[in-house]
Amino acid sequence: MATNGGRFLTLDVFRGLTIAFMILVNNAGNHNAVYRQLRHAKWNGFTGTDLVFPAFLVIVGIAISFTIDKLKNMEATVFFNKVLIRSFLIYAIGFIISNFPFYSYIGDDIVFAKPSDYRIFGVLQRIALTYLVTTLLAYYFSWRLIAWIGLIILLGYWPLLQFFGDFPSPLSLESNLVRKVDVYIFGERHLYQHYGVPFDPEGLVSTLPSIVTVIIGYLTGIVIKEVKQPKKIVPLLFIASLLMIGLGYLWDTAFPINKPLWSSSYVLFSGGWSLLVLTFLFVVIDFLNFTKWSYFFEVFGKNPLFIYALSGIAMSILHLVNFNDISLKNLIYGQLFSPYFNEKNASLMFAIVYMIVMWIVAYVMDRKKIYIKL
Repeated sequence: MATNGGRFLTLDVFRGLTIAFMILVNNAGNHNAVYRQLRHAKWNGFTGTDLVFPAFLVIVGIAISFTIDKLKNMEATVFFNKVLIRSFLIYAIGFIISNFPFYSYIGDDIVFAKPSDYRIFGVLQRIALTYLVTTLLAYYFSWRLIAWIGLIILLGYWPLLQFFGDFPSPLSLESNLVRKVDVYIFGERHLYQHYGVPFDPEGLVSTLPSIVTVIIGYLTGIVIKEVKQPKKIVPLLFIASLLMIGLGYLWDTAFPINKPLWSSSYVLFSGGWSLLVLTFLFVVIDFLNFTKWSYFFEVFGKNPLFIYALSGIAMSILHLVNFNDISLKNLIYGQLFSPYFNEKNASLMFAIVYMIVMWIVAYVMDRKKIYIKL
């Protein structure tokens, strides 16, 4: 397998590709003018954007498979401390991003957000929880048992949502079990507020099937480690990806593909697409040895969590800085992008330029050998 300085090049490129796309879709110049594939499906169904976050979770699982042997050689207390601290730090960074800057302007007054309004969940929070659970499973159980656990979760999640949501529409935005549990435990004000009703797409119950997405990555990593040779890995991943996409598509007829609920069909469908992209990267990078194009994504993949966090915090700051009641972000967009392109292209160009700015930061860090690991 192709490596660079001891790192698994294909995985770095795949990780960097997902980070680049996450930055692109999260930072449109105008969120009301976005191409279809660069925004999430409203509820059931999917777009290209809906396949990005699960791809990152698959990568988390692959990374766990490469580090678990080292973790198993640690004393139990050292292992627990390492994994718990890492999970806590990722969760804490996610919590900060979800609630930054912890205040808002009302007129000319600064009003601090109340702790009762803090959002508890988010993207990094989900990564932290799924990493923690999957690492514990990998530490204690064989990959075969973990595969069975994943299958049981997927099969059990289906009737759980069907029978414990509110009839007649147990899978609807207003009536689903995921929302009901989050509202009951945390209250509406701690949830994401941009679905029309309080609902968190990274909520507590839907974290359960997202663990299976990480398990898919973990099992993939086990295969990569055992097989080793790209010419043998590629057909295995390709067949697995098509099977998962097909099964997810079939399951969609009874349990719709739905990212906010992280439905079982969505787990298989999105996981299959993740493996298909990984297969393509194996062919290009490891089989054909064509790597001249890959450095752009590689630098993102070496500092993924830092760059993702920076992109979120920096955009919040651009919204906060105001000139005559116009945010710096809107000022930049209105002066440098909006006049020169149609609405959707202007919005896209802003996102591309913002992603390139983040890439420059990642590039400088790579050149200086600065790699931030939690």
